[in-house]
Amino acid sequence: MSPYDSSHTDSAVFQDLPSSLHAMVTENIYKPHIAKVPLFRGCSVEFINQIVSRVHEEFVPPRKIITEQGSVVDHLYFICDGKLEEIVVYEGGPKESVSILTPHDSFGDVSILCNIPQPYTIRVFERSLLLRIDMQSFSNILNIYFHDKRKILNNLLEGKESDVHMKHMVSEIKAHIEIQEAHLALRLNNAAYNGDLTQLKSLIRAGADPNKKNFDGRSPLHLAASKGHEDITLFLIQEGVEVNISGILNSKDYDFRTPLHVATSRGSYGLAKLLVEAGANVLSKDSEILSANNTLIELLEQAKASQLSSQITSSSKEPSVTDRMTRRKCTIYPFQPWELPKDQNKYGVVLWTPDTIDELIEKAAVHFKLDLPSTSCIITEDAGQILDVDMIIDEQKLYLITT
Repeated sequence: MSPYDSSHTDSAVFQDLPSSLHAMVTENIYKPHIAKVPLFRGCSVEFINQIVSRVHEEFVPPRKIITEQGSVVDHLYFICDGKLEEIVVYEGGPKESVSILTPHDSFGDVSILCNIPQPYTIRVFERSLLLRIDMQSFSNILNIYFHDKRKILNNLLEGKESDVHMKHMVSEIKAHIEIQEAHLALRLNNAAYNGDLTQLKSLIRAGADPNKKNFDGRSPLHLAASKGHEDITLFLIQEGVEVNISGILNSKDYDFRTPLHVATSRGSYGLAKLLVEAGANVLSKDSEILSANNTLIELLEQAKASQLSSQITSSSKEPSVTDRMTRRKCTIYPFQPWELPKDQNKYGVVLWTPDTIDELIEKAAVHFKLDLPSTSCIITEDAGQILDVDMIIDEQKLYLITT
């Protein structure tokens, strides 16, 4: 006799158990199955426990259709015992068995996680025991244990890129992963801005990138500095974020400012000291530093003298691997951004961004073996002339032209 010939949870005796004992019995019966589901590989124990507490069992006979291809799915299913088959139905009626589902497999996951119709018809191959959780309960759990959702989406994508039948679904899954990452980044920026260190730590553990900039070019460090959150600033520095990352702020002259510029403009000595000690560059130009108080000016002048001394000492040395990783680079093309030439000069060259525009023009001209007219200049894709190297974003496309 199969161990699933009688229901575990539908008996009157089981239903009459106290809630604490009911939960204990349920966990002992279902958790070993849910913990082995590939979809949940790497997920937290707390998340698994929440799923276990909300599943219901269902016995299904052979040849029964559980879900139809193209239908809206309202449950996520896990196989405890038995076999089911995935069937693809082609236009005109032909059907093809794609794969056999066995214990610990799941189905309904692509539809529920990516909000798309069921890709296959699921038919019972032999008498089976299923566990199911409704879509609303599953969504509620993911909203709480959001750090597990990224793992689930990556698990969902794994193996499907090589499946010819799932090729059309891969882009949907990848798009959903991108949405998830963008959502994490937005929540991270909000946590930095609002001073919520606990939430910020949780989001970084969930995989949010602490260096990712928002729509106006500001990183979480920019946002924390702008609001004077020293605890978050210190935590981000300890996490190894880039303290010299530049961003375009919504100011009238579109200045490129680092977190140090923001902290200085606020008159925040504590924040400025943290950033300087972490290696923030005080040599970049920004008019707002002039408005700092005397204590801040003294701090910045001391840091500036120290950094200038370090530059002089190391100017004759080759840059280290670390220096190269933190330096900006740009790609220069020897033509107008709106004109793609037909000759051999259609390719650009990637250069480390030097200290001056004149030096950048000279390096590019040497590479392309061009004469250097006095009217040469560097412009952006939008035909804006670059006058200062501090205005160049890392990996920006630029163009060497003669006006």
